[in-house]
Amino acid sequence: MINKFYKIINNKFSRFFKFIFFLRYLLAVFFVAIVLFLNIPKSFDYKKKEENIKNYLLKNYGLQIRELEDIQFNSFPVPSLRLSNLSIDFHSDDTNLTTQKLIIFPKLFSIYNYENFKVRKVKLENSNLNYIKLKNSDISESTFVGSSMNGVDLENSKVSEVNFENVDFSNAKLNKISGVNVSFEDSLMTRMNMMEAKLQSSNFSGVDISQSKLNDSILKNSDFSRVVMVGSDLTDVDLSNSDLSKGIFNESNFKNANLSNSEIIDSEAKKTSFSGSKMNDTNFSNSNLEDSIFSNSNLTRSVFRNAVISRTSFKGADLTLSSFEDAEGSMIDFSLAQMSKANFKNTNLKKSKYFKTNSSRSNFENSEISESSVSSSKFDGSKFINSNLSKIKIDSSKFLNCDFTNANLSNSILRNSDFSGAILEGAILDNSNLTGSKINIEDLKKARLCNTTLPNGKIDNSNCKQDKAKSS
Repeated sequence: MINKFYKIINNKFSRFFKFIFFLRYLLAVFFVAIVLFLNIPKSFDYKKKEENIKNYLLKNYGLQIRELEDIQFNSFPVPSLRLSNLSIDFHSDDTNLTTQKLIIFPKLFSIYNYENFKVRKVKLENSNLNYIKLKNSDISESTFVGSSMNGVDLENSKVSEVNFENVDFSNAKLNKISGVNVSFEDSLMTRMNMMEAKLQSSNFSGVDISQSKLNDSILKNSDFSRVVMVGSDLTDVDLSNSDLSKGIFNESNFKNANLSNSEIIDSEAKKTSFSGSKMNDTNFSNSNLEDSIFSNSNLTRSVFRNAVISRTSFKGADLTLSSFEDAEGSMIDFSLAQMSKANFKNTNLKKSKYFKTNSSRSNFENSEISESSVSSSKFDGSKFINSNLSKIKIDSSKFLNCDFTNANLSNSILRNSDFSGAILEGAILDNSNLTGSKINIEDLKKARLCNTTLPNGKIDNSNCKQDKAKSS
């Protein structure tokens, strides 16, 4: 009965119902069209969105954007942006962007790429800037005190007058950065790359730059006092006129570096290479330089007073007018060195090597030179007053007009050398061999001779009886 009634109703009203359903779909399509018509223009209104972004930055961060190019975004008011060639003015008296705001700041820019970033006089203390990219940027006159910039990329950026005190720069890329009066005081800069940097008159005091690369950088007129620089590469670096006092430079490489007129006093540079470096007028006083290499370096007028120089190599170095007074060391290599007019007064040079060394008119007064080896060298006009040269081996060398007053030359080999005009008054030549050497006999008589082999091969015992009489 019901089915029969439904069929009758359906037949009579089928066209009406179909019309109603059609009208419903039509209205739906019309509504969608209106929505699209109203919103699509807004979706493509990039200028409006740019203005919204600028207003958002100004309202929330006090930043006014002068230039904004290459914008990419996905949502607003908290967009994910990629910005390039960005210039910002800070509209506040102290240009202070607080830590709290900075925490939000990276959230605003989900892609941490700020190449060509230009912002001056910004203050970002105790902030997190790890692994942020700021290549080719200008952040001059800004402050980042106490911030973490681990892995930051500042390559080719300008950093004049920037305060990076107590900043973590571990694993950072600072290649080709440039600026003056930059402060990195007490910062951590281990495993960092800072090659080809130009940072004159800057402050690196108390910085740990261990295992880092500073090749080809210009860092002259800077403060590197109390710096820790273990295992770092400073090849061809310019550190002239800098203060490196109280620093630790063990196992670092200063090959071909410029350290002229610098202070490296009270420092430690063991197993460090300074080969080929320019270090004229440099002061190494009170420093530990054990096992280090200064070969082929320019060390004219340099100072090593009270320095520890054991097993150090000065092979081929220029030590003219340098001072080693009161220095302590042994097994030092002075081969091929130019060290005329040098001062070695009160210096321990035991077991050292002199091969083709030129040390004319130098002062070795009161020095310890025992067990050393001298060959094909020149010491004309030098002073060895009160010095210990016992067990020394001298061959084919020149000691013209040298002063050996009260010097100890006992148990030594002094063969084939020229001692013409030498002062030997009070000199001890016991058990020494002068075979083939040139020496004035009258001068030789002023020395103590006991079992001494004279230049002609004869044995002289003229002072042996005198010694026995004194002992009895």
